[in-house]
Amino acid sequence: MRLRGHRTTPPAGSFRFVLDNAFVVPLRGVVAVGSVVEGTVQVGAQAVIQLPDGPREVTVRRIEVGHRAATVAGAGDQAGLYLDGLTAANIPTAAGSGGTVIDGAALAGVVVTAGG
Repeated sequence: MRLRGHRTTPPAGSFRFVLDNAFVVPLRGVVAVGSVVEGTVQVGAQAVIQLPDGPREVTVRRIEVGHRAATVAGAGDQAGLYLDGLTAANIPTAAGSGGTVIDGAALAGVVVTAGG
């Protein structure tokens, strides 16, 4: 039996991750929440996020699977990826009470890829 977020084989290095949402977590940064649809993502992976205003290079700083820290996540895993190189300024905003608010759901469908 495989524990989610744990692998018995080395990570492949290439992956495709599709966002459902993005949040700003105080003192931690931006977390992209979604699913690994291909390959294996690991902490330290260099990747590209395809934002609406163009691609941006990022580094996977932390992975959470099931609200627990993990070193890898593979195809089929729902995960949160903390991405260095992605800031709150990269997340769209929407009108809200008292001004504008971050609208991480506007990034639904955005893809993060590495190695292929």
